[in-house]
Amino acid sequence: MATSNVNQPVFNPADFVPGQPIDNKYLPWKPGTTFVYDTYLPGNVLEQIDTVTVTTTTKKIDGVICTAVSDNVTDPKTGAFIEKTTDYYAQDKSGNVWYFGEASVASVNGKLIDKSGSWLAGIQGALPGIIQEANPQVGDSYDEENAPNVAHDHGQVISLKGSASVPFGTFKHDLLVTHETSLLEPGAAENKYYAAGIGEVFGVDLVSGEEDRLVSVTPAPGTAAATNVSQLVQSMAGFGASGGGLDSGLMPVAANESGLSHILAVHAHHG
Repeated sequence: MATSNVNQPVFNPADFVPGQPIDNKYLPWKPGTTFVYDTYLPGNVLEQIDTVTVTTTTKKIDGVICTAVSDNVTDPKTGAFIEKTTDYYAQDKSGNVWYFGEASVASVNGKLIDKSGSWLAGIQGALPGIIQEANPQVGDSYDEENAPNVAHDHGQVISLKGSASVPFGTFKHDLLVTHETSLLEPGAAENKYYAAGIGEVFGVDLVSGEEDRLVSVTPAPGTAAATNVSQLVQSMAGFGASGGGLDSGLMPVAANESGLSHILAVHAHHG
């Protein structure tokens, strides 16, 4: 069961500045960036594909201007939508990233009609939660979602030295790991792994064994990161198909300069 929110700061709209980018070390969400995750069941069975895009759309929620993040889950066989969600986030002056709610529609008998998971801070007693701390430390504990009878998820930092290997790349002893539970779903538990400069790279449901694996990160068009990735791809293509180019699972990839540096390091390791 979730523990007390011992590190939860008091929410105050005055702690937010309109236009503040979400540039948290473990959640650098630049508008236009797209993340793709594959979700696998035990036995390495591909269950669904999750495409997350940081949009340029904003919405004022509970007195704060929030960034809308599109999260679309599709069936890998048919391409049909399983769930479509718009999540809302904002970063405060201290660097904490807050979660202000979601507009979610899930599929029922092939039709996107179930909106039961939707909530917004400031409505029907819902409060904003912390999705990423400015300076996470092992033992920190906080509410991620706090919407009565809808969502009440809790996060706790359990490691700053986690490791994971996903199609995007291999990370050794440098990942932030959080443990998530829910007051509304006793027994449910999940661990999520975050890489500095990239964001979430891996997640595992500790009950079902289901895994979310980062496949690619496509930088926003026109950014320096996108230009660098394009130049890198063209450069590596010059070596020919048999010449030790980038692993196919790593393109397109870097969300920012640190992400690009990681790709180069991975390529050097595999080359």
